[in-house]
Amino acid sequence: MKIRLILLACAVVATAGCGSSAPSLSPSSLTGPAASFAAQGAGPSDYHETPDADPAPLPGADPAPLPGADPAPAPGPTPLGISIVGSSGSGAFMPNPIQAAAGDLVQWTNNDASPHHLVLGDGTDVGRIEPGMSSVPIALATAAATYRCTLHPSMIGSITDAAAPTMPPVEEPPYMPPYEPPDDDYYY
Repeated sequence: MKIRLILLACAVVATAGCGSSAPSLSPSSLTGPAASFAAQGAGPSDYHETPDADPAPLPGADPAPLPGADPAPAPGPTPLGISIVGSSGSGAFMPNPIQAAAGDLVQWTNNDASPHHLVLGDGTDVGRIEPGMSSVPIALATAAATYRCTLHPSMIGSITDAAAPTMPPVEEPPYMPPYEPPDDDYYY
């Protein structure tokens, strides 16, 4: 009895698959991209849509992050900027000196027409900076530092400790002429 039921079920499934016919795909019944393929002489079997294909992103839509992808890093602190404006003396850097604290980032931008190669006083190599380019931001190990250009030895700059107390400017007393005794006889 069980065998008859199994055979009957198999026969029903087999005839159900054979009993349906595929829809007619004549060129006149096609629309959209399939119609343009049919008009070019392509048959229905030449046009295949891939259901697994990703749709094109909508204009202005942000793409969703990939699973497991790290989010974009948060922007870090803005480095202190020093501009290279010449090739000689302490006036070649603006500002000079600059105030900073230990751990601050410093970045040099070459606004001069010639290249420069900067080295900090502790030996940290800032690197060669071509005209119009900027250095990689450098984290200061200490607050007070000097730096120089190895290509132009007279170019020396300094970084002072922003946390260090500054002395108020010394005020000079008003001008007083030297004391002269009076010209009278009553003066002892």
